[in-house]
Amino acid sequence: RGNVNHDNRRFGLYMDSQYPRNLDRDDNGFVRSGCPEFMDNGTDNGVVPASAVEDEFDYHNMFVGVYGAGDVSFVRYVSLNNAHSFYWKASKNFADGVSHHFIDGILAQNPKDAYGSLQFFGPSGPFTFRFTNMTFLGGPVGEAALCAGQHCGRLGAGGPCDVEYLLENVDWTRLQPRQKRIKFGANALSFGSVQPIFLATDSASLGGYRAMVSQHLNG
Repeated sequence: RGNVNHDNRRFGLYMDSQYPRNLDRDDNGFVRSGCPEFMDNGTDNGVVPASAVEDEFDYHNMFVGVYGAGDVSFVRYVSLNNAHSFYWKASKNFADGVSHHFIDGILAQNPKDAYGSLQFFGPSGPFTFRFTNMTFLGGPVGEAALCAGQHCGRLGAGGPCDVEYLLENVDWTRLQPRQKRIKFGANALSFGSVQPIFLATDSASLGGYRAMVSQHLNG
């Protein structure tokens, strides 16, 4: 909560791989059980309620993010003039059924600062990526402001690539003019540019549309 990372040659915030689970520990803190992804009855063993990274502020870093993470919510995250606004390869649906992967955050790029690029490289996999009450500011944008499926199909990334990005109350109005908002696939294999889908619960998040699919799905 409330961490600040800045001017790092590689990562600012870097959580590597984090999938918190419902562990059973003894009085000395040693784990007795609870490590598997699923419980014996087949239900998701992700921690409930979800873990949260709150009020994180990152600026002037090359990378910010996590390789793989599930049942972790980023709340009021702020990115300013990083080379990558965020970098995330793989994730999952929340075990608690209510949390958001990102909520109430700001992704910004000051055009007067020569360092950085406004580009969020998001995860892929068989799940719904919830992106709620997020604001994009400034520019210029890199590959796109919001890219679905970082490294999909490559080693260590989520797959299959048919992730659903569910956008709610996403504000694009303060981006620089003529900036690309979304992109299917980011540094992914070819099918990573085909399989993701963007959905919106409101009329503003996707420019009046409620769903967008890849241009390659034209048959």
